[in-house]
Amino acid sequence: MRADAQANREAIVMAAQTLFQEEGIDVSFRRIATEADVGVATVHRNFPDRRVLVNAVTERVTAQAHDIVRAHEHSWDEDPWQNWNDVILELVRLGITPLAEQISRFAYDENLLAEIVEQRRTAISEVFAGLLDKARRHRFIPADVTPIRFAVGIGMISRELPAVGRQLVDDQQEWFARVYLEGLRSLAQ
Repeated sequence: MRADAQANREAIVMAAQTLFQEEGIDVSFRRIATEADVGVATVHRNFPDRRVLVNAVTERVTAQAHDIVRAHEHSWDEDPWQNWNDVILELVRLGITPLAEQISRFAYDENLLAEIVEQRRTAISEVFAGLLDKARRHRFIPADVTPIRFAVGIGMISRELPAVGRQLVDDQQEWFARVYLEGLRSLAQ
């Protein structure tokens, strides 16, 4: 693929991810094209239907999570507990819950739930298996925490508060992430 075509494709996927999170998965391809600064024909050429675009967005989010995990791989020897906390907080800040809710609704409506669940199960396991093995060795999580259970926990923590809640307690997600991590660690002891 030419460099400019690849750049357009990446811009489309990035715009779709943002718009799916903010406006919902039914956002028009025209709106995505405008946000990506490309023509609507370019969107359709790269993504002939919404399903292909949804797959590309989920692959991008998976890659973002994988990048976060990889960025911290070599910090485990220095301060394992701080590294573990940093990884989790960065994963929480991805804010995947609104996107996951939209993709789940789309999968259900399009009768793709089983297929998408299986794809995500495999991808989640690949991203988090090594991270969770390290966390287990340091006794930060109990033995029964699977990559799926872990990812669902991160999803629950990353649910954004309504505007009023953010005004009242602006660091609630970080606080809840620390509570989650301390709870997992206490179960591992």
